[in-house]
Amino acid sequence: MSTTISDVAREAGVSISTASVVINNKRSNVRVSERTRKRVQDAVVKLGYRPNVMARGLRLKCSGLIGVVVGNIEYSTMPAILQGIEVVAKRSGYNVMLGMTDHKDVDEKYYLELLHGKKVDGIIVAPASASENIKAYRDILCEGFPCVFVAHRRQKVDIPYVLVDGEKLGYAGTEHLIQFGHKRIAFLGSTEDTKKRRLSGYCKALQAYNIDFDVSLVENSDFGREEGYEAIQRLWKRNKDFTAVYAHDDTTAAGVIACVKKLGLSVPEDISLVGSDDLAIAAMLTPALTTVAQPKCRLGEIATEMLLDLIAGKSVSSQVLDPKLVVRESTRKISDDT
Repeated sequence: MSTTISDVAREAGVSISTASVVINNKRSNVRVSERTRKRVQDAVVKLGYRPNVMARGLRLKCSGLIGVVVGNIEYSTMPAILQGIEVVAKRSGYNVMLGMTDHKDVDEKYYLELLHGKKVDGIIVAPASASENIKAYRDILCEGFPCVFVAHRRQKVDIPYVLVDGEKLGYAGTEHLIQFGHKRIAFLGSTEDTKKRRLSGYCKALQAYNIDFDVSLVENSDFGREEGYEAIQRLWKRNKDFTAVYAHDDTTAAGVIACVKKLGLSVPEDISLVGSDDLAIAAMLTPALTTVAQPKCRLGEIATEMLLDLIAGKSVSSQVLDPKLVVRESTRKISDDT
């Protein structure tokens, strides 16, 4: 026999109407405290309750579906973000439809239109870093269609977002190296206007510790192991005067480790290294990578909570989360005269 909303209400010690308000995330004259809301949500998970989406859709004139549009899920923060989305969606009785764009504008536009046409109740988007789909997003805004950006944002459209402060990622990674005695610190990452928040954090950390910025230590690199390998190779050919590297993501850092080994050197004995994002690969590298972690699962949870609030007709505010330094084995302290 399947679990009913009555079973959830009984388990949580609340009325059926209160359980319904929480599960359907709907407006009500009944004020539900966060403590009560959590009891209901915990009961939903414990009992494995799944609302009848079709019946609820007919009753509430909604589909019970959330659309999610992301670039890709390989070697990125997206798997953990999607996990957070799924947790909150499932808990609230929603199913998720996923579209992957490979960071291409044309595919992003296709999925926005497709999901909108499928009458999903709202869409969460991790927009392409240089997305030109401004008109599509403005059309969504004009219709009042619920939409939330996660992990990234687009400056030209007023869609609410939740992301991690990229500048703080760069600052935290660089500051850790400075505090370990390094002054000649290379930066591997994007120098494009749309993606250079981490470079900005790197520069601010140098400035805060009165270390001169040296443009010759900055090497443009996209995300990826191969890109990191080639970037540190290019840098090494023109400038060997550095003792540490801050890489703008962990896959780039993985390429650095491989290239440094090929050069007959090692991390961290010869070059200290810090990555960013704390992807699954970071702890599995040799040496295990010191990195600046994003709260990836929490990003997905908050994005979904924001979207559900928009679907329910509530107002939401954008959120910027802080990263956290995770120290492992790829950095070492050096003396002042090194």
